[in-house]
Amino acid sequence: MKKRDRRKGGVKRPSVDRRKRNDRRTSTRVVVDIAADYVCEGMSLYSYITDLSSVGIFLRSNNPYPAGTRLKLRFALPGERTPFDLEGEVRWVSPFYFGALEAREPGMGVAIVDATPEQKRKLEAMVNKLAG
Repeated sequence: MKKRDRRKGGVKRPSVDRRKRNDRRTSTRVVVDIAADYVCEGMSLYSYITDLSSVGIFLRSNNPYPAGTRLKLRFALPGERTPFDLEGEVRWVSPFYFGALEAREPGMGVAIVDATPEQKRKLEAMVNKLAG
């Protein structure tokens, strides 16, 4: 029995891992679980990065900020002692749906906007290491 896709009124398609399908991304992305602090609109928050690349992250949040919002991020890469202090901009949002068991993970896709060349190099090296 096919389930209806509530978003488009059509038939639900088989689940596809968003990291495996073709998309517009040009940088390698890896699945991670990295604790992160972020500040937005004067409020300090704590969450987890679940997807990492040298140019952006996915930050898990049940209350994501809208696209265009600037965040100050602080997180340490696995095996590193010195945390990254970066600025990011929310580019897209995956909202939280109460009671939706099959929904995507809630949170926000954040582009890194102010990384130094050294920070970019370290991020890229870590992504490549974790990607194998």
